Amino acid sequence: MHLLNNFYFSIYGVSLFLVLVLALCAQEVKSNALSYYSLLVTWFVTSVLFGLRDVTTGTDTATYVNWFSFLKDYGDTRNFEWIFSKLGYIIVNYFSQPALFLYIIFLLTAIFLFLSFRKCFGIKLSALACVLFIVFMPGLDLFVNGIRNGLALAIASYGCVLYLKEKRKAYSLFLIAVSTGVHSSSIIFLVIYLMPFINRLAKPYLLLLIYMVVFLLEQVGLFNALFNVLAHYSGSHIINRILAFKYQQSDMFSGFIKYYFFILSLIPAYCFYRDKNKVIPEMAISLYYVVMTPYAFIFSAPSSYRFSYIGYFFFIVIICYYLSSKVQNKRMLWYAFFIGMLFITYSTNTVSKFEFNLIS
Repeated sequence: MHLLNNFYFSIYGVSLFLVLVLALCAQEVKSNALSYYSLLVTWFVTSVLFGLRDVTTGTDTATYVNWFSFLKDYGDTRNFEWIFSKLGYIIVNYFSQPALFLYIIFLLTAIFLFLSFRKCFGIKLSALACVLFIVFMPGLDLFVNGIRNGLALAIASYGCVLYLKEKRKAYSLFLIAVSTGVHSSSIIFLVIYLMPFINRLAKPYLLLLIYMVVFLLEQVGLFNALFNVLAHYSGSHIINRILAFKYQQSDMFSGFIKYYFFILSLIPAYCFYRDKNKVIPEMAISLYYVVMTPYAFIFSAPSSYRFSYIGYFFFIVIICYYLSSKVQNKRMLWYAFFIGMLFITYSTNTVSKFEFNLIS
């Protein structure tokens, strides 16, 4: 009952429930007009709830607000990646309000995500994909807490889609390089240029097996010695970031809730297995489990869930491809699952205290 009250009194929960229902109706009715309407409503609601959220909303928001507030007078006090820092300098020269900074970052993230989904599915299914992105906890956290991580993943995802769909290697490489300058974790997406070779060596089920084996070996502490060696060579920024995730003592998703993120990571494998019409591209499922393997390496760490965000865009893409299959006859069960996940995501005590304000 407590969770139900949290969801009911959370303007986020109720608003996004209505947006999700509209997107699901548009998918069932197969109406282009309703899909456009759903997309517009999604953009409006999320731009208010996430873009115009109060600067006190979210556990990491205060870090970025303080960084932005001191940026003009004291420079980059956090030593963020250089492109993100430059973006901050550009914004602060025109707008001094942290709320506007958060709104601009949200808009850039949402635009790149929309372009990526549209390139994959066109307008009709991209409306549902945009909603599903914020149904699960990773999407919420990327928008509200992982601010530069969310932007970096959105840019890198668009680069990957351009390569996978249109083979635009130079442009996709440029976008992945830009995303790495926003958040260094995006460098992992360079593996996409090795995917044709990896796919020849290992089919998706083998990559899933490797992912599971790494997860199980990590559970028994087999990789502790490897991380001890890395600790002696921690001059690299990327290695330092990995060690920070590994050894950080606490975070808001510590403990048993970590398994929520691991269970989510198995859903694409289920979709691929059940995809009798072969709608899901093999490259997408292969890439997903390749970029998710570092998450399996550090699963026991309290902050490991943030490594799972690396593959989150492709998580949504794979689900949407599966739902688009003409032989898929259990959509209502999936819709009930989405509503259940929305309820879990937006009924937590943290989310129930979220607020949004018009920029003043």
